Amino acid sequence: MSIIQQLQLDIGITQLKLTLQDLGYHHRIARCQPFLKKLDRKRRLQFAKRHAHFTVEDWKAFIWTDEMSVKVGMQRSTRDWVWRKNDEELHPDYIDYRKRATGTGMMFWGAFRWGRIGPGVFFKLEKGRRLTLLFIEITS
Repeated sequence: MSIIQQLQLDIGITQLKLTLQDLGYHHRIARCQPFLKKLDRKRRLQFAKRHAHFTVEDWKAFIWTDEMSVKVGMQRSTRDWVWRKNDEELHPDYIDYRKRATGTGMMFWGAFRWGRIGPGVFFKLEKGRRLTLLFIEITS
């Protein structure tokens, strides 16, 4: 059921779109962000505040890690569209929070720091099974 029917409006879709635009709303693709729990968002903000005074030299001492999974045939090919005002781009109501897909695929885990990359590890993911190490490369 369309919004016109739900609100029992006596206008067409074109008039509705023009009215929304006159009110400052625009039809935009929802920004994609990873799904983070409130606790994770709180911890990230605390980390940022604790380290806001760091210089480039301070950050050179850190080692960072990250992982990425690839699930073949499990990624949506559609985009979510929203009606929002220009200053609402990052408002939680207009973000497409993506949760990690489950199933068969590959996982890559890597570490890096200032001027160095590695190690990097590839794993094969199978539902209900342990991770299987496929490849490791250490770069110095």
